[in-house]
This record gives sequence, structure tokens and C-alpha cells, in this order.
Amino acid sequence: MPNYVSKLRVPGAYFNLMIFALNDHDLGIAFQNVSELRNAQRILQENSQMILLMVESVRDYAIFRLDAEGLVASWSIGAEAMYGYTAEEILGSPYARLRPLEDTEEDLPQKQLNEVGLEGSVRSESWCVRKDNSRFWANIVLTALRDETGTLLGYACVASDATQRRRSDQAIEKQSAALTRSNTELAQFAYVASHDLNAPLHKVRAFADRLEAKLEGKLDDEGRDYLSRMLRAIDGMQHLIDGLLELARVTTRGGGAEVVDLGALARDVVESLDLAGAHGNARVEVGGLPKINADPLQMRQLLQNLISNGLKFQRPGTRPIVRIRGKATDDGRCELVVSDNGIGFDMKYAERVFQPFQRLNSRSEYEGSGMGLAICQKIAARHGGTITVTSKPEHGTEFKVVLPISQEGRLECLPQEKAFR
Repeated sequence: MPNYVSKLRVPGAYFNLMIFALNDHDLGIAFQNVSELRNAQRILQENSQMILLMVESVRDYAIFRLDAEGLVASWSIGAEAMYGYTAEEILGSPYARLRPLEDTEEDLPQKQLNEVGLEGSVRSESWCVRKDNSRFWANIVLTALRDETGTLLGYACVASDATQRRRSDQAIEKQSAALTRSNTELAQFAYVASHDLNAPLHKVRAFADRLEAKLEGKLDDEGRDYLSRMLRAIDGMQHLIDGLLELARVTTRGGGAEVVDLGALARDVVESLDLAGAHGNARVEVGGLPKINADPLQMRQLLQNLISNGLKFQRPGTRPIVRIRGKATDDGRCELVVSDNGIGFDMKYAERVFQPFQRLNSRSEYEGSGMGLAICQKIAARHGGTITVTSKPEHGTEFKVVLPISQEGRLECLPQEKAFR
């Protein structure tokens, strides 16, 4: 009698049943509990069905599989919607069919599959071709599929249409490039215009000085007043031109970035100021400041402008005090704070103080062209940083400058002849 194998199901368990002959008169029966195996098979089948259902429900992504030879072995509904091919039309076709002719001629699809085989998974972006020969820019992730022995079984591919995003990125790049060119041209124009204005202004100043010398003692009070006003107007125009030149030089004549010790630089700036004389026995306190990578000349100009600003706008009868402190933050930036005990101002003017030629006080009270803080803001921006202000009338002002500690990868802080090649 031949052996007989069957399956026996007991509620909650599965057994394999084998009946076999022991001799001419007796039979043997063997039971094998296969409950765990059957449950594992059931779970695997349910998971496979769930994965298939998930893949088929995705419409925004093309999900398909290639065999080890690079031929399409499975094709989702999302792939059909993106590429235009039905499963019957594309199954068995080479992966190269989905790529432009020029890629195929250079064997790029196969090279990409070879790379995936070595790396395990590769993300790339490239042109893909639909059934109607139209093109779209795709973000593609290819992953190698291997069995437990490491044998290559094929490739899984997930692709998404990134055409609109690429167009947006290109538009932003064009706008950014155009804005950079415009800013550069504007800065160069301001520099040239300011430079050219100096020549006639110097002539006016020279003739005014000659006129003053020639008419000394010959003018009445009214004549002397007119001449004095003319000379003050010339001086004011000279300050404006000088300020405009300094503002333009931030971008047109910026230097390269190097290591700058802000503490040593601040102390050097303070030593160059006439604290006891011109600034009424002022005191400047320099706290701990970090080292950063920056244009050293512009960092000097930034500190000098902020310190001088704090010393200039002092309250009558009060000893001017300016405090400088700073620290490196955990996110790779430097915070530089310059505060004073001066006259302060209403915060509704906070944005106005950084605009060129804008003044909150008359020139008769406080001298200057109104360019110092505009230059500070431009220097901070060139280094990828920001400058903000906090103030209150009669309670002083605090400026906070936040700068990256490193300028690596920023063209703005290369010497200008290199940055715009």
C-alpha cells in the first residue's frame, strides 16, 4: 500500500497527516504540526496583497520593477499614468525605453543600473520619455534587490515628475543671477557717479576757499554769512559723496575672507578713537569676542561705525559708555552686540535708521551723512548675516549683528575679481 499524505485541520492548529503500511495487516499514522508554517505563509500572503494594494493605489509616483537584465518585470497604475504605457505594452521592455535617445546612445541607463548594483541604491534626476515621446524631468530612486545569498534579482524603481519644481528652481536661479548682476551694476554705477562728482566739487571748494581768502575783511555780516553757508553746504555734499562711495565699496571693492580676531580688532579700533578729547572722556568696554572668517577691513569698518555711533549720540551731561560683547552660538554663528547709554530713539524708526541718508536728528545737533548704519547693514548682508536694533528714548541703543563664523562656499566674500569671473 502506498504512503498517503494529507492535511488535517484542528481548530486553531494545522497538521500534516501521513498514513503508511507497517506490514500486510497494519497501518501507521504520523502527524506533523505545521501551524507556525501555515500562519507565517498566511501573514506573508496578506502582507504581499497589502503591499500590492498600496503600490496600485499610488498615482503620483511611478513604481515598477526591473529584472536582473534590466527588463520591466512589473508596472503600477502610477507608472502607467506617468509614462503612458499600459502593463501589456511595457512588460519585457528594456529600462532604456523610458529614457531619451541621447541617453541610450551613451548607454547611460545601463551604466546607472551597474552603479545601483555596486552602491545598492542611487537617487538621480534626469529626463524621461513618455509613450507619446514627450519628456518630463524625473526624480528617480533605483534600489538593487538581492536574495539572502546576495544574488541580484533585479531593481525596484520609484519615479516622480519633478518638471514643475525644476522650472521653478531655474526661474529662481535666473532671478537670483539677474538680481546679483543688477546689484553689482548699481554698486559700480554708484561708485563711478560718486567718484566723478568729487572732481567738480573739489573745484568748487578750491574757488570758495580762494574767494574767502580774497574777500577776508571786505565782507559785511550778511556776506560772511552767505560765504559760511556755502562752505558748509560744500562740506555737507563732500560727506554725502564720501558716504556713497563707502557704501558702494562694500560690494565693489570687498576683500577676501580670512580669520579675524574680533576682540583684538575691537580693541585696536578703540585705541584709534579720541575718547578723552572729542568724545567727552567716554568709556568703551570690550568683552569676550570670538574669531570668525570674514573680510578684515569690513569688520573694522563695521565695528568703527557702531562704536562711533554709540559715542556720537550721547546725552548731554552723561559720560558716554559703549559696551561690546559677543559669543559663538551652537549653530555656527557669531552674535556681536554693541550697546550704549545714549539718547536712544523710538522703535517705530528702527528700519529707517539703516536706510542711506536717513537721519533722526538734525546735522546741527549731531554731525554725519546718515550712511554709517546703512554701510553696517550692507557689510552684514555681504557676509550672510543680519543686523538689528533695540532702542528706547533716553535709555540707549543696542545693535546686534549675527554673522556666520565660516564663509566657506560663499562667493560674496571672495575677492571681487574672483567672485565675478
